[in-house]
Amino acid sequence: MNDYLSKKIRVLSLILMVFVVYIHAYNMSVNLQADRVLIAKGYNSILQNFISWGMARVAVPMFFLISGYLFFFNIDADDWAQLLVKIKTRFRTLAVPFLLWSVLGILFYYFLQTFPPSQKFFSRELIREYTVGDYLYRIFIDPVPYQFWYVRDLFLLSLLSPLISWFLREAGFRYLLVLIGLWFIEFDYVFFRPESILFFSLGSLIAIRKLWILHYQMPRVYLLAFTASWFLLIGIKTYLSYISFESFWVHNTLIKLSLICGILSVWGYLDLRNMHKGLLHWLLFFSQYTFFLFASHEPILKIYKRVGYVLLGRTETASLLLYSFIPLLLIATCILGAMLIKRSLPKLYGTLTGGR
Repeated sequence: MNDYLSKKIRVLSLILMVFVVYIHAYNMSVNLQADRVLIAKGYNSILQNFISWGMARVAVPMFFLISGYLFFFNIDADDWAQLLVKIKTRFRTLAVPFLLWSVLGILFYYFLQTFPPSQKFFSRELIREYTVGDYLYRIFIDPVPYQFWYVRDLFLLSLLSPLISWFLREAGFRYLLVLIGLWFIEFDYVFFRPESILFFSLGSLIAIRKLWILHYQMPRVYLLAFTASWFLLIGIKTYLSYISFESFWVHNTLIKLSLICGILSVWGYLDLRNMHKGLLHWLLFFSQYTFFLFASHEPILKIYKRVGYVLLGRTETASLLLYSFIPLLLIATCILGAMLIKRSLPKLYGTLTGGR
């Protein structure tokens, strides 16, 4: 991988992580102690749906695409010994952080449920009443920091990498067409999501066959067409949600098509060569904390939203203010925490982030 592509992936990962924060910042419905905050539809719901359930959703498939590419780009996919080394590496970078953050999430919730000022916000599911089975489920299947479903899926796909590699060698694009079809119908793989295996496999194919697509500069007219289509599809989906039009297939098709257009648009527009050097410097600097931001932003974001509604009230204006500023506060908090831990406890930081 050349230096430009390496830097582009780092910057892109940081931007996509900001998208993930905004997905989770959606606050039209927030659980409190005894009831739920429900904000009526209006200009605020349109904005939040357009961003959180529209634009920002490109983050997840793009992360899987990048992960598939990085898994195979520097190894021989036919060499099982090299694949085994990669899988062992992923145990350290994925499985260990997954388990550590799962346990930390349970301990964090237990503290919040016993600490008087925060107790009222986290009393729906008491940790002290967990059975052994509940603890195992929360640690290995559904962690308190729920965003770790991505790490779980990614580790499982790493374990399946020899099989994925074989399918890509033997069937190539036909294999991807099958996965695309299963993705469109939301096929239940039980152990991981359909978009996980599709985009991980797509990234893997690009790396294995050394396809030129990552270095391809799309003509501006095509890039504008994809971007316009992306916004139009999201706009239609947002409007249909606003008028409560219920059709799984219509919404699903709009989402899938918008994701394809969005991925092409985001990748095509992110050109580091035309980026201001100062901005690029800071994006590369903060990109080293991308995984820590991923790991720590929930359930902190949930706390910010709940406290915000208590302080500002349950109005549409309050919802918009919280949506606008809480993600920025959260990102600053998590990055500052990462910097402090990395400086004072570098070994702990390395363990929590899988050596990143």
